[in-house]
Amino acid sequence: MQSVSRFLWGPSKEERVREVQRRLRQEQRALDREIRQIDQSVAKVKADIKRLARKSDNKNATMLAREVVRSNKHRMRLVTSKAQLNSISIQLQQQLGKG
Repeated sequence: MQSVSRFLWGPSKEERVREVQRRLRQEQRALDREIRQIDQSVAKVKADIKRLARKSDNKNATMLAREVVRSNKHRMRLVTSKAQLNSISIQLQQQLGKG
């Protein structure tokens, strides 16, 4: 009977919420991976900046410092996106509990 009702009316609310939350968690993990990659690349670039500063190559060091700033801005946007996805997931769970 449950398979017939699923065929006629589609998945239940709980199943739809579970599927959406699964997709949200996937996206959050992808964002975490991107954030970790940015952190690793920023650490490498900072080491390069220090190396260039010791060689008195200020022009290239400045260029890399700008790249670090851009990377940090991008990282903050990713962190904000992850927080918004988490907020959506919590709101879905609360709405499911009320309904």
